[in-house]
Amino acid sequence: MCVWDSLAIIEYIAELYPDRAIWPRDPTARATARSLSCEMHSGFVALRKECPMNFRRTPRPVEPSDKLLADVAHIDAAWGETRSRFGRGGDFLFGDFCAADAMFAPGVNRFEVYELPVSNAGLAYMEAIKSLPCGLEWSRRAREEDLSIEQFEK
Repeated sequence: MCVWDSLAIIEYIAELYPDRAIWPRDPTARATARSLSCEMHSGFVALRKECPMNFRRTPRPVEPSDKLLADVAHIDAAWGETRSRFGRGGDFLFGDFCAADAMFAPGVNRFEVYELPVSNAGLAYMEAIKSLPCGLEWSRRAREEDLSIEQFEK
């Protein structure tokens, strides 16, 4: 069996391991996490177009379009509001790491390497994502690949 879509993979894992907190346990938090994940999965076109995910990129700012700034502001506000409402018990959107955090991990890379404007709450969330062992490994492996860095620079 091959499951290729990120949200389908998350749901498949949640079904295989119902004892694990893939999604928050609280129904309201879970619905919010799924909504945020769906929005990240299918939205933010300007962010994706103007700032492709790129671990090899030397951090430096871009000249953002109004649409990119709107995406950035929306995401930053969502991070802050979600952490304030549900995440008081930990460093992630819903306290403990969950599927919604996994969905925003590529966005964290974009915010960092394109030096997009973000609140202090957003910066704290980004640091939490980047400091995860899997986040550190993801970054390390991307930088070690035997590929010319110039082909990935924008």
